[in-house]
Amino acid sequence: MKRKNIKYAKCKCCGLLRDQSEVLISLSVLKNTDVVRNSDHEYNLFELLIDSNFKWACDQCIDDKKALVSNLSQQGRTFSPDLIYDDVNLICKRCKNEFTFTKEEKKVWYEQLKFYIKSIPVHCLICRKEIRRFKCQNKILSEVLKKNPKDMTTDELWQIVQIYDEWDKKDKFNFYSKLIKERLK
Repeated sequence: MKRKNIKYAKCKCCGLLRDQSEVLISLSVLKNTDVVRNSDHEYNLFELLIDSNFKWACDQCIDDKKALVSNLSQQGRTFSPDLIYDDVNLICKRCKNEFTFTKEEKKVWYEQLKFYIKSIPVHCLICRKEIRRFKCQNKILSEVLKKNPKDMTTDELWQIVQIYDEWDKKDKFNFYSKLIKERLK
């Protein structure tokens, strides 16, 4: 009597070996990829899942909300799209702290913002916000400082003073504070 050879795939989320009946959700998503849909070839989807670089998860991980099913039609074109999103821990390049790139954040990055599917953040959320704020402040300074100080409005001078105070630039803070005081006399 011949034994049936059952194949197993290692879930990329939990790391457990799963048979075909335990990955039905990922298989249904895989069926809608361009690779499968636009091919004349008849694929064994489970074997394709095992042998591919697709990011997928077992039904249990999806049901337990450890993984989030992706919307392939919203991802940018790629040969191996992510069928699911899961949390991944990374180290911030700036502060060196560990942070989690969440499955929900990935969905926004790849489906709404249309970032390339393999891109990941190099900074934690706190550092990204600080960097954005610094860039915004720098842009304000660049625009206002193009003007002669005599042509600047009091509001613009206040903006400059606040930025230089936050940046701990005492000389510049003092200079522009003095200009404000002179105007208010």
